[in-house]
Amino acid sequence: MELRIYLRIFCFTIFISSICFVQITYCQHGYSAFQKKYQKIFINYPETLEDNDGDGLDNKKELQLGTNPYSADSDGDGLDDYFEVCKYHTDPLMADSDGDDIPDSVWSERYEHAYTIKVIAEIGKPYDIKSFESFFFDAKVISADNEKVFVEYIVYPLAEAYIVPLKPQKYPPSVKRYLETDIVTKIEGESLKEVLKLVEGSKSDLEKLIRIIDYVAKNFKLKDKLFALSEPFMEFYFEKDKISHIHQNWSPEEFYRRYSIDSILELNCLVQGMIKNKSKGACGSTAALMAGLCKAVGIPCRIKQSFPIATNKDINQVKLLENIKNIKVKEKLKDGVPGDNHFFNEVYLNGHWIDLDHYRISDNWLNRPFLKSIHFNNWHDVDFAHQWESWCTISPKKGEQSLKIRYKAYRVISIIEQKPKEFPLQIRKKAEKRGRFYFFSS
Repeated sequence: MELRIYLRIFCFTIFISSICFVQITYCQHGYSAFQKKYQKIFINYPETLEDNDGDGLDNKKELQLGTNPYSADSDGDGLDDYFEVCKYHTDPLMADSDGDDIPDSVWSERYEHAYTIKVIAEIGKPYDIKSFESFFFDAKVISADNEKVFVEYIVYPLAEAYIVPLKPQKYPPSVKRYLETDIVTKIEGESLKEVLKLVEGSKSDLEKLIRIIDYVAKNFKLKDKLFALSEPFMEFYFEKDKISHIHQNWSPEEFYRRYSIDSILELNCLVQGMIKNKSKGACGSTAALMAGLCKAVGIPCRIKQSFPIATNKDINQVKLLENIKNIKVKEKLKDGVPGDNHFFNEVYLNGHWIDLDHYRISDNWLNRPFLKSIHFNNWHDVDFAHQWESWCTISPKKGEQSLKIRYKAYRVISIIEQKPKEFPLQIRKKAEKRGRFYFFSS
């Protein structure tokens, strides 16, 4: 009898240890990749660099490229040099890179010389027409009414942001507002002292950001898997200095049996409490945490809501991925993207809004193949709790379990692969003579 009990205890211990090992190994793998990438940047650039025009390309890089270090748009075509180099693969010294008498900034010209995916999506509220675009894609509205909007996204899945440690610069007023906090993101007292101490001596915003990521990766844990299964951010109405509990039962019943409302807020919603307890929840919670930390150290940060290019929960969307033939892209997307939506951040770094997903700064889009519907400064800017209720096919009001909810606000209806166009021979020869042919490859 005793032997049987000991065997059960032993097996249970092995089982728990294996779970912990898998979780630790996964975290270490992701975090070690982050460390390796950014250690390399600081080895290559031990000192902060000058960027006179604030376009994200340091003066030395501009000299190498032949662009004007005192103008963010060297050829005056309406596109920043940064985007021409990193995203569009057009020539930042020629307003009409391919010589067809149409400027590079025209919508149809931007994506002619880079591999892209054209996506048409139907989006329900909440959305913000002004905030659709991101580093990895351009977007324009095709049509809109009071409830839904049709958007054309041109995705640049192979684009790579150029990130180096630049000397700090002043933020324009439109960016400064993303330093403002609310009841969710504010940090005070000893917690603020702890965070500010993290970035003491930092020479650049990039160094500050990396120290914050390091701090979160090493110290903050998911206290309970229920915090990952639940959506507490969807169960509260946030105002700048007040929180009202709506309790729509989006979360499993066990969630509210195990936790009081106050403990949910402290462990999973309010950044001040998360710092104190070194806790965090799922993507909405982590996005709030990163926003609060970034704002506290003077880095503008916003939260964004996004949806997958094709959710694996909708077979019709997965079938649209058959139109993609590029081997690298197809391999990543072939089975669809897990989930319905995702919250993460954008930080204002080196003159541009750059993706931040936990410890990933501007990671390859294929690792997070999502399209943006809205960005916001603080949670009180958007009433998700009420707006999401209106478009759930299975709603808490109908008494169904929250885990059976299927979202219908985001529906991708078309996916078309677009291959880069060859430049005319005479343009290629001129570019080669100037040592600039590398702009015209994807």
